Amino acid sequence: MSARQLVLLTRPRRQSLATARALKRKGYRSLIYPLLSIERLDHAEPDLRDIAGIVLTSANAATALDDRMRQMPLFAVGEATAAAARSLGARHVTVGQKDGRALAGRITSYFNGRPGALLHLAGEQVRDGLEEALVAAGLGYRRLTVYRAQEARTLSQRVLDALRRDEFVAVMLFSPRAATIFRNLLAAADLLDRAECVTAVCMSEAVAACVCDLAWQAVRVADLPSQDAMLKCLR
Repeated sequence: MSARQLVLLTRPRRQSLATARALKRKGYRSLIYPLLSIERLDHAEPDLRDIAGIVLTSANAATALDDRMRQMPLFAVGEATAAAARSLGARHVTVGQKDGRALAGRITSYFNGRPGALLHLAGEQVRDGLEEALVAAGLGYRRLTVYRAQEARTLSQRVLDALRRDEFVAVMLFSPRAATIFRNLLAAADLLDRAECVTAVCMSEAVAACVCDLAWQAVRVADLPSQDAMLKCLR
């Protein structure tokens, strides 16, 4: 890696702080600039009488777990989401890798033909094919929107200055939405050409697809949807 060693972290601050600590152990410096800020949404207590399991595709939804849900089978995308659920008392957690569609395969195997409906605790925007895959497998699907992700409207002056001075060795992009926001904010600042000096580290192929039109120094995609897999892309 370049001697610059500065990595742009784009997740909400609480999550980015953990990544920054891991990067420091690897010899990197971090600049945190969340592209999405999380707003918890009020919601009515869900009727769980026909629900056989809970689904989380983001750690941001874990705080919506109530006492009843923590006792139920819970299915999570990625170890970070599973860890967030366990830290809040979830007892029976099955982890699926990659994305919601892949998790649906784990859920289908778990139920093995038995009927059941899943409650998906989610943000306002859902785009990973989970519902379609579950319904195709004969399972019920319900969604409860528990948070909203507010988009950054501009890049900070510190980020803009670092881009103009080619300080970043990498930017870490954890979701298709965040990747799209970053690309759009680069365009708004007339800095699309600065991508040629930066490596885009992407959580998945879906994330990479949102920024693949830019002339990055390199694009690296994590093998699994986890912080550890993302960090391995920095080499």
